[in-house]
Amino acid sequence: MTAVVKNRTLSLDEVKAQLDQEKILALMEILGYEVKGKKFKLRDERTPSTSVSPDGLITDFGGDFKGDIFDLLQKYHRISFDEAVRWVARELGITHTLATPAKPIQPKTPQQPRRATFDATKLYRKAQESFAKYVEAEGKEKVMSEFYEKLIPQKLFESKKMTIDKKVLHKMVGYDSQAKSFTITLFDGDVPKIVNVQRKGDIKWWCAKGSPKSFISSYFDDSAFFFVVFGIKEILLMEALHLPYIGFQSDGIAKGFKHSAQYGEIMAKAGGKLPIILMDNDESCKEASQTLLSIFGKGIEADFQKLLFDVELPKGYDFFDFVVAMESLDIAFWMLEDYIERTPPYDEL
Repeated sequence: MTAVVKNRTLSLDEVKAQLDQEKILALMEILGYEVKGKKFKLRDERTPSTSVSPDGLITDFGGDFKGDIFDLLQKYHRISFDEAVRWVARELGITHTLATPAKPIQPKTPQQPRRATFDATKLYRKAQESFAKYVEAEGKEKVMSEFYEKLIPQKLFESKKMTIDKKVLHKMVGYDSQAKSFTITLFDGDVPKIVNVQRKGDIKWWCAKGSPKSFISSYFDDSAFFFVVFGIKEILLMEALHLPYIGFQSDGIAKGFKHSAQYGEIMAKAGGKLPIILMDNDESCKEASQTLLSIFGKGIEADFQKLLFDVELPKGYDFFDFVVAMESLDIAFWMLEDYIERTPPYDEL
């Protein structure tokens, strides 16, 4: 098996040689699997039981799968070996055209799961229609009260210095009648890319099955800096405030940023600007921050525990928690700006 890369032939073995445990786990996260440490959930289970060995072998200890990432893509995503190699190479940043492949080796226990279909535009329109019906059925006052409780507190709209754009909220926020939850849609320009929803009783945001969880939301302007945020609500707030930012849906996506299909495009826009990383208070996010700093070559880590003068904060405390705790966008950003201005290399701007 060969692939043509930059006018030379690249063998499948060379493609495989670029795959290590960390990259495979990042690819699993891109595919939408829930990754925890060195394991992920291949099936619907309470605790992840599928692990990736240092040599790239994927083993489901609670099921019957054992193979490499190409076997997994064929078995669980119903694509050909050719397509699997192309997808992996693309996510690794390899621009290539694949030569005619040999006949793919079929898994020993082939499954024929129903192919998941994903149409972001269709899901987005449905979420918008459901939102309108929800307002009509429950009344605007009740729905807005729920909106302020679950998405953006009403006090944040009282800012004098910063204005939350309600048109952006109207565009991004919808409703899922089955989950009985608001939805938040991420866009590439005006094109819906992913619809996120909270399952009933769950505070975590989940993307629709089959959707590109790897999509990285971003916006840049003429500022000499941009923020880096982690999480759906943080992205919503950045968009509504029209602040320059890169938004990762999870720490895993951030760790695999260099292997993202959007990497080149985003880095071209971010070049020369100072990243200000608004870190969540957990080790995984700190690891992601270090990865991003090595990629950007410079930056400021906004550690909210230090920003709040080493007050002990709960695990997972994030930028949105900080803004809500301050009860004012003006106060939150005044404190954040003061912290940033006192932290090198801000003085180089």
